[in-house]
Amino acid sequence: MKKLLYIIPCMVIMLTSCDWFVLDNQSDYDASIYGSIFDSGTGALVPNELPTNYSSITVYELGWDAEVAQSWNMKPNGTYRNNLIFSGDYKFYPVLSNYYPEEQNFTVVPGENKIDFTVTPYARIVNPEFSYDAANERIVATFSVEHGDPTRTSRIDTRLCVFPDRFVGQQFNSCKNVPGSAANNVVADGTTRITVYVDTNSPLAENDQFKYTRTHYIRVAAVATGPGVNTSKRANFSQVYALSSDFSTITEVTDW
Repeated sequence: MKKLLYIIPCMVIMLTSCDWFVLDNQSDYDASIYGSIFDSGTGALVPNELPTNYSSITVYELGWDAEVAQSWNMKPNGTYRNNLIFSGDYKFYPVLSNYYPEEQNFTVVPGENKIDFTVTPYARIVNPEFSYDAANERIVATFSVEHGDPTRTSRIDTRLCVFPDRFVGQQFNSCKNVPGSAANNVVADGTTRITVYVDTNSPLAENDQFKYTRTHYIRVAAVATGPGVNTSKRANFSQVYALSSDFSTITEVTDW
């Protein structure tokens, strides 16, 4: 027993003198960042989909032996915010987005930072117009499309997306199987008008989209593809619009 009492104090001395009891000297997050993704051709925002692997900014913090990719989620309107980052030098290199990957370096200073990025989308939706055709009980979208880079993509497929939530998109679309909602391999000259529609009495609408009295959220999606380009078929979008429960008013959603 005397030997045990002797050993225990020795162990305590050894432990208190090792690095286990040294406080971590890593500083806490000291910066935040927000901004927008702008179209290099039009200066407009580049909308995206619900924050998932299909709608994130990929960045790398520079200066480390191993530079690990970080994914910052996008808002559907084409803006972003990250309130917990470290100041330092970064590289913007999107690989999971609906625009061409173009490397851009930027610096984050302590405090709040506003940094915008300019990109080239795979496709552009031009002058979208939404309406409700009461006589035929249809939600109608009319628009034009064009290639972000016509030398790299050759085909654009389009679709009207409808969902009972503002995060409407390719993934969240109750009407993807409704006839008339898609127009494929369209003329993409930026001026030819394209019309797609959804019959609100269609039995093919999922999740009882039109069974209940509620707001419906709508937007147009366009997927541009070419040989070896956008093989994951990531869509470009119009902004999101809210169609009132009585189908009388259509307004853009802006409070993201």
